[in-house]
Parts: sequence; structure tokens; C-alpha cells
Amino acid sequence: MEWISVKKRRPDKDTICLVWNEKRPFQFYVCLYNKYFDEFEISEIGAMIRLPDSVTFHATHWMPLPEPPNEDEDGKL
Repeated sequence: MEWISVKKRRPDKDTICLVWNEKRPFQFYVCLYNKYFDEFEISEIGAMIRLPDSVTFHATHWMPLPEPPNEDEDGKL
């Protein structure tokens, strides 16, 4: 998977994705993209909190999450 610039394309509605924050290098966030507000929301303590593109959180790139692991016949990952 490759990073996608938010200038080129935004995620589909209600897509959970990995987001890069250029203001905090080396910190990635698992976010829900809220197309209605055109914002990425990050989960904190079980609740979704809107984080607009601002000084504190400026999403420049995103990528879809990988598929979850599959269980084998014995129920192990």
C-alpha cells in the first residue's frame, strides 16, 4: 500500500484509514473519514472526536488499513 495525498483524493465516506500528521512526524493515527465534515476523526477512549485539518492536526496523507488476519482451521491466527 502507498500513501495517498489528501490533495489528490479523499477516502470514501466512513472509511477507516491510517493518517499521517505532518505536524507530528512519526505519529500515525487510525481515523474514520467523515465526508460530511471533510474531516478525519480519531478514536479516543471509545468515542470518535472530530479533528479538523488545523495547526494541531493536519492530515496530508492517508492509506486504507490492511485486511485483518485470517484464522486457520484450528482458530489460530
